[in-house]
Amino acid sequence: MTYHIFMDESHITIKEIAKEAHVGIGTVSRALNNSPNISDVTKAKIQAVIKAHNYKPNAPAAHLARKTISARYVGLIVRNFRIRFFYEVFESIHAALKKHHIRLLILEYSENAGTFFSQIMELNLSGLIFFTMRPNRKDTAAMRSRNIPFILIDSSLPHTYSITNDNYYGGKLAAEYLLRNGSQAPCYVHSKKSNQLDTLRYTGFRDGLKTALHTDGGTYAAALDENAGYKTGKKILSDRTADGVFCFSDEIAIGVLKAVRDAGSELPVIGYDGTRDTEGWGLSTISQNPYIIGKKAAAHIAALIAGSTPEQTAPLVLTPVLIDRGS
Repeated sequence: MTYHIFMDESHITIKEIAKEAHVGIGTVSRALNNSPNISDVTKAKIQAVIKAHNYKPNAPAAHLARKTISARYVGLIVRNFRIRFFYEVFESIHAALKKHHIRLLILEYSENAGTFFSQIMELNLSGLIFFTMRPNRKDTAAMRSRNIPFILIDSSLPHTYSITNDNYYGGKLAAEYLLRNGSQAPCYVHSKKSNQLDTLRYTGFRDGLKTALHTDGGTYAAALDENAGYKTGKKILSDRTADGVFCFSDEIAIGVLKAVRDAGSELPVIGYDGTRDTEGWGLSTISQNPYIIGKKAAAHIAALIAGSTPEQTAPLVLTPVLIDRGS
């Protein structure tokens, strides 16, 4: 991150410079630091305002700015960093970026999107990674105008590099797994906060069941944690209508599996993500390989920052795989 301390003879502030030059505060910061992520035209416009007001940076502050800007930072924007899948992707991104001498900041998304994104712009980051979310049209335009490279994980935008998983195919794999284990009326546990990933996984699951059973199966919903999964598992067992369970995430599935085992049941359960905890629990899962996602995301954002790859690239769609542990 870059810090600025300024002395000015005319008492004008950096905010007022930005207003007079019709740019953002972060853009003024980049101009003062001679950042390459700003056009020559914009830089000249800002310098004209600075010169007109005789605005001079304090020398120690300028030294701090030069020292800080030499360290490159990438921001990883996420809605919920408490889920295991995020942590495993984050670990992979962090390790890979470290080899490129790039530091990683975790930025939890705020519902006050306008204020949140304007604050992000002021951080003067070298790049951004959006995890299971995407910027709106205005914010996308702001990043492009400032030449800030960004990529998406588990979401997509036109003309933007993204890493996604074939969630529809993953849902079909889960259906096939339960059918092979003798299920005739398997159910699906949605994420309580429905999203595109959930819809695709359920659609694939439903279509896989229709081919063999001509049924959609039952549905439930749970928050993204083990406790919610456990309560949902008890509900499924008490209803006695489902003979197999496919869960939106591994965390939900672990909770359901705990309820099944506590009840002494042999109800088959499968999760989605492929997190490390599934091995300890002996949980079958549809793996999207968090390590590979993180490694590829880090490699591409590093290449964009270095200018060695085109900014507008077709999305990368990874194929999930079934990990059968007999759960």
